Amino acid sequence: GSRQNSKSENKDTQTRREVYESDEFFDMCMFLLMVSVATADGDQSEDEMDIMESKYSVSPANHKLMSKLLKIEGSFDWILKTMATLFAGNTAALEMVINNLMAVAEADGEVSQSEVREIHSIGKKLGLSKSSVQNIITNQNPMDTKDEGVRYFDEEFFPEFEEVMGQE
Repeated sequence: GSRQNSKSENKDTQTRREVYESDEFFDMCMFLLMVSVATADGDQSEDEMDIMESKYSVSPANHKLMSKLLKIEGSFDWILKTMATLFAGNTAALEMVINNLMAVAEADGEVSQSEVREIHSIGKKLGLSKSSVQNIITNQNPMDTKDEGVRYFDEEFFPEFEEVMGQE
């Protein structure tokens, strides 16, 4: 019955809350976005994996949590929506996200059209203009960029999970 339904919904919400409230929230989000870019061309190279793991370290427990999150329908969009909410108006942080995705796309020596499409799609969902995403794709050498861009924000100032969930 409907009771069963609300129970599973709670479990999904609970998983999302765990991700959101984790110290590694940003790293998990970045890791999952990077995976989506790396696999966009149907092939995830060793080099791509190396970059992801060097940039964002996610604990084994949180790797399990990410797997749990990915089993929930709509999780990828939830991640993008949450990041868009948290970084609304923070163009520097959002552009750094795109930069890092570009680094993954370039890791295997060639950037495929499907990887570019995926990065554009992510940029759009994060609220960046098509032109600013294109600028990063064409002009930057992502390998040179440091992650300072995002470390200046303090997770203590993030809104409560409930407030973010209210955006749906």
